[in-house]
Amino acid sequence: MGGLTGKVAIVTGGRGIGAGIARVFANAGAKVVIATRTLRHGEDTVREILGRGGEAKALECDIGGRDQIFRMVAQAVDLYGTVDLLINNAAVFPRALIEDLTPEDLDFAIAVNLKAPFWLVQACLPHLKRAQHGGRIVLISSLGGTRLGTPSFTAYNATKAAVNGLSMTLANELARYRITSNVVEPGATESAAFARNYATQEVKDAIAAAIPLGRIVQPDDIGHACLFFCLPENAIVTGQALAVDGGTSTGGALAPPQGARYTGRPEG
Repeated sequence: MGGLTGKVAIVTGGRGIGAGIARVFANAGAKVVIATRTLRHGEDTVREILGRGGEAKALECDIGGRDQIFRMVAQAVDLYGTVDLLINNAAVFPRALIEDLTPEDLDFAIAVNLKAPFWLVQACLPHLKRAQHGGRIVLISSLGGTRLGTPSFTAYNATKAAVNGLSMTLANELARYRITSNVVEPGATESAAFARNYATQEVKDAIAAAIPLGRIVQPDDIGHACLFFCLPENAIVTGQALAVDGGTSTGGALAPPQGARYTGRPEG
């Protein structure tokens, strides 16, 4: 147990990155509410947390609906009395090049990836205002929205870029309540969505080879980044965006293989 003892955290998304965040926060002592559209995913993570001696509860919630969000937050408060930490991770990934993007794809991405953070903050705000040491908001964005512009993820990337703007504005608006707002930008991370989009081992190996640190990000890596923003001793940090990508955003595709030596001389 650690620095979040006594805190109540809402984490959206029941598997992959959401599960990693929930595990890390429970290990740090938080009571974790996992809000998930597919309840069994959240319940699997809850069983894992309980088996480690942590405390967690899964609540069914489609964050694409404002009414469901407010109902879920009310249930969380009924369970644990308050909300101190909000980590919005759940997202959708409609894939299409711009010429093939449908109105339905775009509306879906906006509802889940962009509108949901607004409504989650609204629903949690009365409780975050009362949090000891100040409330915490962490929004999961993406390298694709801010640094890379990954092709075929037009709707996803656009909504994630908007999340960064939302977080920076929240940092200003909510500072008077000692509430901080920050963003974590995952690089290629092992998750169900990653497995769907990059299914073969050959593709995964190629992705890992393009990362300077030589490995794909794990869900718990994202959890530890979120934890940094939520620890009481980091209450001064707000309005920031942290890339957790093994160095990809530094130009990782141009990095030499691990173990290669820089000689300062051209080859040949």
